[in-house]
Amino acid sequence: MRQYQKYRWKVKEIPALLPSYCYSHPIVFHPLPSILLFMRVIAGSAGSIRFQAIPRGVRPTTARIREAIFSSLGDAVIGARVLDLFAGVGTLGIEALSRGAASAVLVEHAERCSKCIRHNLMRTRLSAVVQTVDVFRFINFHTECDSFDLVFADPPYARSTMDGQDPASRLCGSRSLIQAISPPGIFVLEAFRKFHLPKNCGWTPLKEKSLNGTAILFLTRSNDLEPISL
Repeated sequence: MRQYQKYRWKVKEIPALLPSYCYSHPIVFHPLPSILLFMRVIAGSAGSIRFQAIPRGVRPTTARIREAIFSSLGDAVIGARVLDLFAGVGTLGIEALSRGAASAVLVEHAERCSKCIRHNLMRTRLSAVVQTVDVFRFINFHTECDSFDLVFADPPYARSTMDGQDPASRLCGSRSLIQAISPPGIFVLEAFRKFHLPKNCGWTPLKEKSLNGTAILFLTRSNDLEPISL
């Protein structure tokens, strides 16, 4: 009994996804990888459809954070061309498609996660392009100017950004990524709660939220960015 009880705090992160009897019967709880079996698409054409079991070691965007992101975006998702970087098992890209995005490209370097993305697309009867490649290689060599209206990124969190080499800082400093998003497109970045946007990086903050140790930044291209030479 005790071994399950210590995981109850993890369940509180996804309360809407668990049946009510779970709260009065802690013996049904399992470690986090099994609990994530309950993750679902929140809304739209694929609303309530479960995602495939999350591979061990993968940190997907929780339902609470997804709800915070999409409630802020509102109608900006409808008809958008979406790019989902560090896609994991596709929770953000698939949620966007379910809510009316026109198209999506999901980029994830891990083959096991890419397989989960394809399986989840089949489960939800949605279509997207899945690229199994390093995120920065994709940005530098496989994107075109103004090709996306909405970009999501949920990179591995870094507790220190002093050297500027953490994934979130590298994304913010990528001129290729800035050029790939069409004005007035939106870049939604998840990062460690103490993350600060690098100065003169080419992005202008629109909004910022903080939730459960995660900073959610809504960014758009700065108007004074000079075009890069291709």
